[in-house]
Amino acid sequence: MNSIEKEIKIPSELKSPFFFPIEKVMWKGEYANQLNPEIPFVYEAAYFSGIDAIKPWDDAEQYVPVIFNEWKKVKQNLFEFYEKRDSRGAEQHMKKGVGLFLEAVYWSNHVPVKLNGMSFEKLKVKPINADERLLFIMNRPGLYHSFKQLSELMAEQEKQFVKHMAFKKVRA
Repeated sequence: MNSIEKEIKIPSELKSPFFFPIEKVMWKGEYANQLNPEIPFVYEAAYFSGIDAIKPWDDAEQYVPVIFNEWKKVKQNLFEFYEKRDSRGAEQHMKKGVGLFLEAVYWSNHVPVKLNGMSFEKLKVKPINADERLLFIMNRPGLYHSFKQLSELMAEQEKQFVKHMAFKKVRA
């Protein structure tokens, strides 16, 4: 196991105050060969910074389901925050959930996430009206309605991904 740990300056492709207010992310050597879904965009940060590591978007069939499983954990945590009416406490978990959603969409389309100039227009595997719905969520991450919308987006993305993989196998 590689125990090297270093800070990565957020590359221009990922600049976003919503996700990276301090513009740095910690990289651990073990991430190079084993997916860690707990830190959104760490593989994109490595890729855009020239660090040799797995590229989960190149093997969507293996890695996107891991993102959906991580979402289920985050969703449960969020449900507990909203059950206690703790919308401020939920915000950080919502940001992680949004990050997971973006990874699921981009990786399903076999490309890394780009937050700077983000657009779903050229992506084929995505929920309907994802741009507008995501904008609503990101503008109001603490709202329960945003949580419900994110949950729906993730469910729709999972269906789109499964359908895409099925078509891909039929064509092969």
